[in-house]
Amino acid sequence: MDVLEIKQYLEENYSFSTLHDCSEDDSNSQFLVQNRAIQVFDFDEIKVNEVKQRCFPSYTSLTSPDTLFFDKNNHLKLIEFKN
Repeated sequence: MDVLEIKQYLEENYSFSTLHDCSEDDSNSQFLVQNRAIQVFDFDEIKVNEVKQRCFPSYTSLTSPDTLFFDKNNHLKLIEFKN
């Protein structure tokens, strides 16, 4: 599967979120990014639905980047927020 096929699959099966919403630090009740214009995919949701359920159902916890998005050149980008 190439990047454009991944992008199409995600657009058909998942809703966009914002960079702001995905940057939430639950433990400190704050957002690390204020920009609400950049649309991304919440990779935590994808991780549970695609990876955990299909590949590793017995794992209690999986780690992953927080967001996944495609830039204007359709390059796949993964972002992990740290506070």
